[in-house]
Amino acid sequence: MAISDLWLKACQFTAFDADAGEAWGGSGMLLRSGERGIDYLVSARHCFTWAKEGGQRVHAKKFMLLIPALPNRPEVTFTDVYQAKLEATTDGIIEHPQNLAGGLRNDVFQVRVDGQTRRERYDYVDVAAVALGNACKELHPINFWKEEDFVANCKGDQMPGSPVSVLGWPEFWPGELVLPLARSGALATPMAVNLRRYPAFAIDALAHAGTSGGPVIWNPTKQLESVGGSVQLGGVRAWLAGVFVASSPEAQVGYAVHASEIATLLAKGQGLSYQFLR
Repeated sequence: MAISDLWLKACQFTAFDADAGEAWGGSGMLLRSGERGIDYLVSARHCFTWAKEGGQRVHAKKFMLLIPALPNRPEVTFTDVYQAKLEATTDGIIEHPQNLAGGLRNDVFQVRVDGQTRRERYDYVDVAAVALGNACKELHPINFWKEEDFVANCKGDQMPGSPVSVLGWPEFWPGELVLPLARSGALATPMAVNLRRYPAFAIDALAHAGTSGGPVIWNPTKQLESVGGSVQLGGVRAWLAGVFVASSPEAQVGYAVHASEIATLLAKGQGLSYQFLR
């Protein structure tokens, strides 16, 4: 039985400040941009910063990436999977242009607790990226998402309840987990529609702390493929739908920023920028 290569399209990382005095982390994914010829680590923006006591924010300068990897050679199988450990440094985080323009003013994440409304305010687009230079040059191409994998390129229907998966590494997991933990769920709101003014959609799935920044995968369609000269129904084609950013246990849903915001980030974002909002 074949194992999907989607298991290899997520990574976990530990982030350090300039003096390696503070450390935190999250989940993420690797993106290889054919247009720019650059490899990126993409994750939730809040995974790249750390709030100290008193509200001061620490920004990541160094990264240790843990990646489920295959040797970059022909004819490998999942029995060859190992945990690649890569170090990377950065002069800055690629920030979303809307954040640099002043951010958002939203109260989209509202939940009712004991008869009272509590607002989980998000006043920034929670996705960011780091250019990795040559750190990933030895990795197998299977580890990378590409722009053509974004869900915007899919012609399938966004049916209510169509399946989604979230990949990531929860903080609570005991011992070493080489491959990500997958949480399955369903599409709760259309991906083509923002939640109020916030560029995100809801999924009927929760994920634990540590999963933030992991890929949200949508796999709604069967693809036609040519077999022996005739066209027949093939396997499921999966698409990168977004970046997982938050769970609302009270509402029993999770939230993901649209994958299209990654494209916006890389096309218009200000690289080497530390103009964080707070």
